[in-house]
Amino acid sequence: MDGALVAHLKKAFSLGKTHGHAEGASGFTKGRVADLDDHLVGRAGFGPLRDGRELGHTIRRDLWGRGLASEVGAALITWHQTHVAHIPLYAYVAVAHPGSRRVVQKLGFEPIGREDHCEVSRDLFHLPAGS
Repeated sequence: MDGALVAHLKKAFSLGKTHGHAEGASGFTKGRVADLDDHLVGRAGFGPLRDGRELGHTIRRDLWGRGLASEVGAALITWHQTHVAHIPLYAYVAVAHPGSRRVVQKLGFEPIGREDHCEVSRDLFHLPAGS
């Protein structure tokens, strides 16, 4: 995981051991998110998508409803806006996950379309510049 991203995310929560990859200078990365006791919370990071990058996160189901997805998402957005604000930022949400839809909308993302991928209908969101 990118060192600057890890340092930024540690302000919001503790990252334990990380795994994943960074693709050169592009900043694409995905890593393990852990609590202060190094217990797995989920995964979070960025990946390539269209003309920009996708913000992605997965939180353990037993931790849903505690605001962790919003906290992780807000930290990732802040890092993105600080380091690569000129790159468009997107998020996908499965239509069957209304809680995830609320999270990305709370973070400032706006819906721009719906697509089917691997037989899963999902909504595509974009974070407007300056959000």
